[in-house]
Amino acid sequence: MMVPSCSTFIALLLLLPSTFTLPYFDPDGGHKAVTYEANPDAKRLYDDLLSNYNRLIRPVINNTETLTVWLGLKLSQLIEVNLKSQVMTTNLWVQQKWIDYKLRWDPEEYGGVDMLYVPSEHIWLPDIVLYNNADGNYEGNTDD
Repeated sequence: MMVPSCSTFIALLLLLPSTFTLPYFDPDGGHKAVTYEANPDAKRLYDDLLSNYNRLIRPVINNTETLTVWLGLKLSQLIEVNLKSQVMTTNLWVQQKWIDYKLRWDPEEYGGVDMLYVPSEHIWLPDIVLYNNADGNYEGNTDD
């Protein structure tokens, strides 16, 4: 299977707000707030990419196409192993990767911006469910 090349990728982390405030400690003993403007090219890119984006629609050109999702799991913490009830409680890092053709852009058109941080709730996410979990909760949403 050939994976289409992408000129850029979206990093699924946190989107920096368009402005943010950092505390600044004045040498005279007072506290001041300093406001920084975020990159206007990144804001324009974010607005352009997500203005007509529907997070409920799987990102494929033809609905008969499959979408490959790479899944990685890393054990972060083994919290408890209960041999009697045969239940193991862990913390895991889950990494998911896929290509969303609707989230491509030419960095030259956006001031050289080649990476954009977007909240995961703003884009399509695959339904990943642990179906043999101990509590019997088979919902696909990982939000608390």
